Amino acid sequence: MTLDHYLSQAGMTAADFGALIQVSEASVSRIRKGEQNLSRNLMRRIIEASGGKVTADGLLHVAGITAAQHVASPDVQSENIGAAA
Repeated sequence: MTLDHYLSQAGMTAADFGALIQVSEASVSRIRKGEQNLSRNLMRRIIEASGGKVTADGLLHVAGITAAQHVASPDVQSENIGAAA
């Protein structure tokens, strides 16, 4: 599930979710649009805060990255997953 779908389904605002994962409302908005760089740590916090409903695949899909591209990316080594250009 994507973060956007989860927040809509849960009736949660970006500000409320941001407080849970310790990022700004603006960061949550960028994540929802695939415009925010995601570290593994941030992805883990999102997945945990959603009770596992938001998935890594859902986050990567929004950023325009497939799981295979993510695994092959040198950014995986540096803990940073870039937003789609």
